[in-house]
Amino acid sequence: MIPETAMKIGQRFVVRKIEFEILAVEAGRIRYAEVKGGRIRHMAFAKFKELRDRNIAELIGEKLNENDLERPSKLTEVEMTEMNRRLSYVRPITKAMVARSHEYVEPLIINLAKERKEDPPGTSTVLRWIRKYILANENPLSLAPRFRDRGNRSLRFDPRVEGIMSDRIARDYLNSQRLSVARVSSHIVGHLMEEFGDNDLPPVDLTFPSERTVQRRVAEIDLYKRDRARFGPHAANRRHKAAGAQRLVTRVLEVTEADGTLLDVLIVDPDTGDVLGRPYCTAVIDVWFRAIIALVITFTPFSAPTLLMALKMACSQKCTQNMGGVMEIVVFDNGSDYGSDAVRNFCSRTGIQIETCAPRDPNGKPHIERFFKTLNHQLIHILKGTTFSNPKDRGDYLSNKYACVTMDILKSRVFEWLEMDYHVRLHRGFGRTPLHAWEESSKDHSPLVFPMDDLDIIARSVVLRSINRGRIQYENQHWYSHALAMLEQQLGSHGLPDKVKVFVDELNLDRVFVEDPRSHGNFIQADSTRPEYTRGLTLYEHRKVCQEIKDQGKADLEKLPPFAWEKARWELWKKIVEDGESYANKQIARLTDGKKKRLLDADEKIMKQTEDLPEPDDTLGDPPDDGKNEESVVETRENRYRRQKSDADPIDIVETSKNSAPEKRSFEVQRIIRDPNK
Repeated sequence: MIPETAMKIGQRFVVRKIEFEILAVEAGRIRYAEVKGGRIRHMAFAKFKELRDRNIAELIGEKLNENDLERPSKLTEVEMTEMNRRLSYVRPITKAMVARSHEYVEPLIINLAKERKEDPPGTSTVLRWIRKYILANENPLSLAPRFRDRGNRSLRFDPRVEGIMSDRIARDYLNSQRLSVARVSSHIVGHLMEEFGDNDLPPVDLTFPSERTVQRRVAEIDLYKRDRARFGPHAANRRHKAAGAQRLVTRVLEVTEADGTLLDVLIVDPDTGDVLGRPYCTAVIDVWFRAIIALVITFTPFSAPTLLMALKMACSQKCTQNMGGVMEIVVFDNGSDYGSDAVRNFCSRTGIQIETCAPRDPNGKPHIERFFKTLNHQLIHILKGTTFSNPKDRGDYLSNKYACVTMDILKSRVFEWLEMDYHVRLHRGFGRTPLHAWEESSKDHSPLVFPMDDLDIIARSVVLRSINRGRIQYENQHWYSHALAMLEQQLGSHGLPDKVKVFVDELNLDRVFVEDPRSHGNFIQADSTRPEYTRGLTLYEHRKVCQEIKDQGKADLEKLPPFAWEKARWELWKKIVEDGESYANKQIARLTDGKKKRLLDADEKIMKQTEDLPEPDDTLGDPPDDGKNEESVVETRENRYRRQKSDADPIDIVETSKNSAPEKRSFEVQRIIRDPNK
């Protein structure tokens, strides 16, 4: 059975042929990391013992031992010095063959101390050393002091004070607010006064811990645990992980690294002089001879389009001094942009193998990270308008005031620095200049280079779109081609899918390429319908423009009163209805020679007259259902109304006989007459 105290930092074990290293043992848990990779993990000590008992976890190297002082390798400098000092007294006295009593041993101790030019130790102390030395079979390690076991191991404060102190450290110190030890110490005193104080007077039976005591308690906490609680898991893992083993590379273009960064300089507009912002740089470096084989500077944040442009530049040797070619392996971050389908499609077509490293892990691609640091320190920080690496380095320097570098000037300065400085300077890690190493290696191993026009087609994002009248629509932009119009008709006649693959260069929307689904590898170029706008336009800038237009539209709507749009639509609808009714009345009047209007006017007068009729007597009740049909009831009421208002009929044609049918009257008059409530 393995005791917990026997597990020490640095102890290695193997699980399923994977080697791990123990980083800390605390509170029944083991923190360990993979030797090749460095990812930090945690495991309960009970689970580790179970794996050890089942022979799944196998310890490597030295045998575990509970007492470190039984091994010379565990002794400190102070412990070794003290052990040899004690041996200088013990060995001569044991060889003197004298009685081990104070009377005979004390003179020997005084003489030995004079030889060592130090104060003599106590006689009882030396006799105790001799006894331990003999019982250990004259093992000199038995005389090594146990300084680490000294000190008061018991609680120095009341258990209530210890509980509050531990609680406040866990709550106030081990969090992302990063309070100082002095602040936590004041919280502890305040908490104790609140719990046990009497009228703002400290309790007489409790001792308050000092700030130094709190500092010692904080120092006892595992450093990784402190950093994880105060700075987060990513920062803690990065701080407590080694750089790792170096990759073995034997030839040029075997392994390359790609990444992007934000340059520490402000760019201005060449026409107006206004500050545009800081540019982004995406670069590809060859690990073997440390040369930059691709470098792209844009205002577009590093993403799949910028990486595709850099890979296209590298595979066609279009960077500097004809360096570059098709690499075997490219290493970049495991991000959604870099690992997009467009990048994977380009690498699949060119035979490039992709390797990704963990995010926020500079050790996965150390060479490109070091190049960005060199670029900023040796060139960018000496340009006018630099922002430096941090506000402390910038000081009182006014970057906006002195900014005068345009994008074209920055690109020319960077490529000039690459050719005249970086590629002809000795590199400490490589020991040679990249330019001469490239020239020598390219003679033995000629790099593979693809045509630029072919790379320009495949180094694009791929989207599926339908052809509509010879045009392709994507992100509110259109591209046209007469060949697409013919292809559209042929796809419909042959029963092929109507959607085609469109290759879009997100850094230049001036043209796109459409792959013919009938003949793979045949691409049709489609030009923009707005060439003045899309020439040199990136998709990132286009989306910003669209968002600006959208925001302007929202701002215009906010200036209107509430429901103004709905009210306007309602008013428009009413006008449309009125115009329709007016037109219908004119048509009816034209067809009936005005008789329809006279009939409607007569019905309107009858309706007004019926409104003035007295209410019927409630005592009469409803007429009995004597079998009369509805027509007779209507006729009876109509005759009664005619007798009461016979002199008010405006038109003779309204007067009807007793036998006239109600269907001959207008619809409104029939509805009023038929309604029993009128």
